[in-house]
Amino acid sequence: MLFFPDGGSLRAAEPRPSPARVGLTVSKSRGNAVVRNRTRRRLREALRPVYPLVKDGFLIVLVARQAAVEASFADISADLRLVLQRAALLWD
Repeated sequence: MLFFPDGGSLRAAEPRPSPARVGLTVSKSRGNAVVRNRTRRRLREALRPVYPLVKDGFLIVLVARQAAVEASFADISADLRLVLQRAALLWD
């Protein structure tokens, strides 16, 4: 997996009666502002088709690893879906 290698890059809080919320973070060590913003945009776009499948009530924080900066969009999308499935945050 590209940006969730150890499972430590996804944090989810206990569910509550509200729609799921997702936060994205890309640290300064990943590159300059242009690189960080591009990575954030790619993560946001990869999340767009998956978001309706996320269970309600969770607060999710995604932390981009260095591999996410260099990965293709297809790899990011596949890994994002995989990590959300492993964390049991998607409806079947």
